[in-house]
Amino acid sequence: IRITADDVAHYAYAREGNAHVVFRYTGPRPELRGALLRLLKTPAGARGDRAWRCHTVDALVWGADRDEASWTTLDAAARDAFFANAPTTSGRAGWRDDRAVVRVDGDALNALALKTTRDAAHETARAEGRDGRVANAAEAFGQLSEVAAETSRVFEDDVENAWVIEIKPKSFVGAIVNGRRAWRFPAHQRLKVARGEREAASSYVPVDLLGGDADVRRACEALMACPQNNLRVTRGARVFVDARGVTADADVVSTLSRVLPNLVMNAREVFEFIFHHQLRGGDDAVKTYRDVHKLCERLNATRQRAGEVSEDLLERLRSFVLGQMAKDCSVLFTVTFDVNVSDIESRGDDLVRFATFVDANGATRACAYRAQIIDASLKSLAKTSAWLRLAEDIDASCVADADADDSRRDFVNALFAST
Repeated sequence: IRITADDVAHYAYAREGNAHVVFRYTGPRPELRGALLRLLKTPAGARGDRAWRCHTVDALVWGADRDEASWTTLDAAARDAFFANAPTTSGRAGWRDDRAVVRVDGDALNALALKTTRDAAHETARAEGRDGRVANAAEAFGQLSEVAAETSRVFEDDVENAWVIEIKPKSFVGAIVNGRRAWRFPAHQRLKVARGEREAASSYVPVDLLGGDADVRRACEALMACPQNNLRVTRGARVFVDARGVTADADVVSTLSRVLPNLVMNAREVFEFIFHHQLRGGDDAVKTYRDVHKLCERLNATRQRAGEVSEDLLERLRSFVLGQMAKDCSVLFTVTFDVNVSDIESRGDDLVRFATFVDANGATRACAYRAQIIDASLKSLAKTSAWLRLAEDIDASCVADADADDSRRDFVNALFAST
């Protein structure tokens, strides 16, 4: 698939993440409809005329030609590995959002990069704490990410009224501190408050998403109380919850508070899939990051090639990268309410599931939803030094008595014992 300058008129700036700028398509080409275009952002502090350069160890780990690899093609290889053992439908992982790698013509890239600077939404990104960097005009490839509200038959009759709920699970695995498992997220929150990056710390403890009813509800309540960038809820063009807080009316908040825990519990296998990737990739201890950093420095210094490094060592590094991807991805629920289950089942969309919840009036309501794992993007081993510094800073902010579990979450021991 190729994107030309003629297609740019049909793209609008949508949002940006840590590594990508995202555009929404409303044009006539069927192969581009129902998908967001993700383009790599310009490197921080650099002009947009410098292409991403594949790191030596990334090339080793993913079996790529360092001189030929682009970010997008390497990212696709990492995603293939990430979703390799996920449930599949028609040969693809049903939770996977990326649809295709596309070639973007140079004049189209320049026009898209300019579009981000002209769009009012660009300033919104800055207000939400993003850096506002534009698309990198030197990258020849982009990625299409599926928009379930536009592609699943269940939502196609009323796309604008489909709710889209995004949760960032963060790290489930923690690290052993003074004989107890302590969680990274609370310590990182404490660090961000101390640095002035957050006004207040969230009480969200990600591992609660893997617990029982009360644990999941506690996690969802914490997300609603202080969403930061860990919970985002939209319906059509309306934003109900995002980094700026909750802006929905009381009825919407009531519905969301009641349905969110049930969606999480109903889709437990999605969160367990993420957990197992994290577990295989190593815990959050400083030692994990230090060992990986030293190993990557050695491999980079010796310039070893494929065949000169043991497959066992490369597999350990792959598992680490996949674990980092799992710690930074999001789970996206596309939801429609008050559905006729038999009518939806007759449409034959086996990616859609159902959940029930009790509303404020005591009535049981059914909703149909589709779960996706989004932003499971490649984490380049060029960044091990930065990861190590952050791990050290978070470790220094850890308060074992506050951040560790000591019989407060009965499910935690069973969760790790079962792996």
